Amino acid sequence: MNNSKSETYNYQNEKPYLFTEKGQIDFLNVRDAANKMLQKSGCFMAYSVQNDLDLFKTQACLDMLVEMGELIEVTINSCLWQHRIYIKGNDQQKELRPLQAPARFYLQDCLRELKFGRPAQDQLFLQKWIDELNKD
Repeated sequence: MNNSKSETYNYQNEKPYLFTEKGQIDFLNVRDAANKMLQKSGCFMAYSVQNDLDLFKTQACLDMLVEMGELIEVTINSCLWQHRIYIKGNDQQKELRPLQAPARFYLQDCLRELKFGRPAQDQLFLQKWIDELNKD
């Protein structure tokens, strides 16, 4: 098992496993379990789809599903991996930019978006943030 206390999870290290024959089977099992949970309740915690799979491999499967847009992680604060909450992704969510839905992005992403000269509407949005912060 590769999830000893001395190692930390790294998606890029685990990702190649998902492209092996066994990895594809595990990925499909996690995806199917996730879809069943989404049909039942509309969301799920990561631990509920782990089954007998290694923790890092389960996490990689979920990260791949997020990367593909099939899931969205809605966990607000950092927490233990198994407590992360996921909902069903959709095409509209994939197209959101940080300034269109700032609550779904880190502040750094919003500022990076502004740095590259996005539309004036986004600049006005930033000014609104600044004005609100200066009220205190």
